[in-house]
Amino acid sequence: MPDKLLKKYTINSNTSEIEIKIVQQEGAYVKTYFLDIPEFGKGTEALLNSLRRTLILDTQIKADRMMDPEFIAELKTKFTEKATIFLKKKLPNLTPKESDLLILSLLMTCLDWATLISCF
Repeated sequence: MPDKLLKKYTINSNTSEIEIKIVQQEGAYVKTYFLDIPEFGKGTEALLNSLRRTLILDTQIKADRMMDPEFIAELKTKFTEKATIFLKKKLPNLTPKESDLLILSLLMTCLDWATLISCF
């Protein structure tokens, strides 16, 4: 049996969007989620890694809170605010769309993206 596309949808955030595909791969027992997140250059990746570390170190998260949708929405807002400030300082010439895409990518890699999806 070839791979089967089970579901496809898009997450919109301000000016950016990310496409998600849920696929049942041949021979696999679990579904595979593919996120269409653009690849960034090495310099941008280094900047995002620095920001990711800063956000994670600045935020106290208890595992049991990650199941609370209100907490996730609040955390998404805090991460977005801090990331926006950081990016404006480091990359003042970013367009709103570029900034939003970087922040969305960062959120997806910092937080449990499956839980995060419920906030959009």
